[in-house]
Amino acid sequence: MKVQSNISLRPFNTFGIEATALKFIEIDNVNNLLDAIQLGYFTHKHFIIGGGSNILLGGDYDGIVIKNNLKGKQVINEDDEFVWVKAAGGEIWHELVMFCVNLN
Repeated sequence: MKVQSNISLRPFNTFGIEATALKFIEIDNVNNLLDAIQLGYFTHKHFIIGGGSNILLGGDYDGIVIKNNLKGKQVINEDDEFVWVKAAGGEIWHELVMFCVNLN
């Protein structure tokens, strides 16, 4: 897990608004997440982002921005009426919807 300082958030929001994060961490796997928890990053001022399509940045952020890149989706149960799907928090919404649509 790499902690970066003074990182532009322009590539991480779909409006392309320029803002800077004091600290920036990308969580790519469960071990990164456990490390971030153990190192106390979630106890400091933090903001968790995914794909950036549902945020509007109003300026620089003087805390830790945690980018959730955790991926994975799977069918965990199915019956005649329902399909239960498990998805990681970093999944792209449209891709998850299409996955579900393909399952009917």
